[in-house]
Amino acid sequence: MPDSESIVFDRAAAFYDETRGLPADVQREVTRVLAAELSAVDGRCLEVGVGTGRMALPLHQQGVPMAGCDLSIPMMQRLIDKADGAMPFPLAQADGTRLPYRDGVFGAAMVVHVLHLIREWPDVVREMVRVVRRGGRLLVNLGGAHGINRAITDKFREYAPAARRIGLTEPGPLDELMASLGAGPARLLERVEIPETIAPVDCLERFESNQYSGTWRLTDEERNRAVELTRQWVHEHWDDPEVARPDPVPIDFRSYNL
Repeated sequence: MPDSESIVFDRAAAFYDETRGLPADVQREVTRVLAAELSAVDGRCLEVGVGTGRMALPLHQQGVPMAGCDLSIPMMQRLIDKADGAMPFPLAQADGTRLPYRDGVFGAAMVVHVLHLIREWPDVVREMVRVVRRGGRLLVNLGGAHGINRAITDKFREYAPAARRIGLTEPGPLDELMASLGAGPARLLERVEIPETIAPVDCLERFESNQYSGTWRLTDEERNRAVELTRQWVHEHWDDPEVARPDPVPIDFRSYNL
């Protein structure tokens, strides 16, 4: 495998869908939006960082030709298990910074909640552009925290700098890179929202549980210290932080025409 700083999600295979899965009605809407965009291209869509198939499997079930690659074999095994034990479309173990495919072999490529994990994210984007034929699409969802969760996550990272994202966090640099690679300007696909409601104190459990990749670089002592300092801040900045509040999460995809 190529030597890079890409984060391997082997440890998350058992709980990834539980902690990152979308509500069924939201998943249907996301699939509808993506399938409509991919209907304009000829050929398979490659999902880089396909994981457990959270996005790719529903698209496959709607008749969209898919392929996937990921560094984590256990994550892709979960995908296969969810597909009744049979590989539903071509899969490969690969690092996004060096894809094992010929130039222009796909009609589209997609990456969801991955580029923030990779310091060399421009290499991933260049590779995706390379393997998609002219006239294809590149779909990107950057992910990231929003609203209440964003405020608390930012504060946690102040107390635990090693938990900060090492890759892409804002769309500006991506738009600039895509323009330099000859792509058309980004189009924002129809937004879908997760109607989440959360109590500020509940955001802390996401760090305590050590189920999110940013905390994997911390020792238990570092993580626990940052959680307690963040807990103090939460109680100082919210009246009754145990009360749940609406905190909808937007799902935004950028589409680039190659």
